[in-house]
Amino acid sequence: MNKKTLVLVLMLAAQLYCALARAQEWVSVVVDLTGKVSTATTRTSRPEPVDLLQSLMRGAVIALESGARATLFYPSGAVAFELSGPGSYAVEQDGVRPLRGAASPLRMQLNKAFRAIKINRHSLAPAGQVMRDAGASDLPVLVGPSGVLLSANDVVFRWKALADVRQYRFQLAKKTQGVLFEVVTEGSAFRLPAEIHLEPGQAYLWRAVEGSAPSDVMNRWLEFAIAAPDLQALAQSIEQNDKPLSGAEQRLREILLRQKMAESSATTPPL
Repeated sequence: MNKKTLVLVLMLAAQLYCALARAQEWVSVVVDLTGKVSTATTRTSRPEPVDLLQSLMRGAVIALESGARATLFYPSGAVAFELSGPGSYAVEQDGVRPLRGAASPLRMQLNKAFRAIKINRHSLAPAGQVMRDAGASDLPVLVGPSGVLLSANDVVFRWKALADVRQYRFQLAKKTQGVLFEVVTEGSAFRLPAEIHLEPGQAYLWRAVEGSAPSDVMNRWLEFAIAAPDLQALAQSIEQNDKPLSGAEQRLREILLRQKMAESSATTPPL
């Protein structure tokens, strides 16, 4: 193979690689979902149920049964498209295209700050710190808080009470350290005492277990963090509107704050 032919082969290979990369590009995320909705990577592949905050690849087909609704967000233009069933839609680079007589999608322009959201092949839902058997029924279900909190004032932790259980052991830990506060309390809620200060920009874990349970009992931890001042300002800028945020916009704000906090943690050197 001479040099000119080799160069031509390499150019064609590079073009093919770029085409494949574009075809497998993750372009959208499902930010609202009602009813039965499925997706397939192509029109002929097997459909799978769609999850809330699931990322979608360009070229995928999303199908909605009668009465179903889904909202797809595209960070490239900070736009969302509301789809309604019955019908199918092709996921394209900057929007969706109705197929086989499906209703035209409703296009919504959202806050430009949402353009900073990064989409990848993984779900954008927060990663739960699950440390319990899925079938366990003798452990309290944690309700909240989770995600990014805009204020450290008056934080109340809540869980679903177990039958015939009055006392629970509440534990609070820094994500990078061990348990920093522990107490046995009654009821299904606990308000942090004033002497416990939550630091802005710090990630925490918390859980509640039955008060008489052994100290090594396995239960789920919920993760939350207190927004630093720059993230508080970002959240306020998103809310500068007379109309309250929709459920989809609230989820996008949470995703953006989590991603910004993760970026800040990655670039901040340890003390």
